[in-house]
Amino acid sequence: MPSITFKLMGVFSDTGERQILVDSEATLGEIKELVKKEFKIVPNAVITFLHAGKRYGREEDHIPFKRIPIDPRTEKITVIVSNPNWR
Repeated sequence: MPSITFKLMGVFSDTGERQILVDSEATLGEIKELVKKEFKIVPNAVITFLHAGKRYGREEDHIPFKRIPIDPRTEKITVIVSNPNWR
């Protein structure tokens, strides 16, 4: 399982980045749930991933992560949260 760096948009300190082990067979929707838990984002918030100029919203939640072309050693996935309600 690769370790992917996720960066929370709008947070400029180290607290805005997390390394998360990702199962490449998991869907983007399942990985978004992992990201919500790791960053302690409320369950009803909407997560969008941004990578290499492409947005991965709710419409792409069924896509397996292995179909996202990413080099985990050098690239990050930006996490956009809409309607954030932090705990």
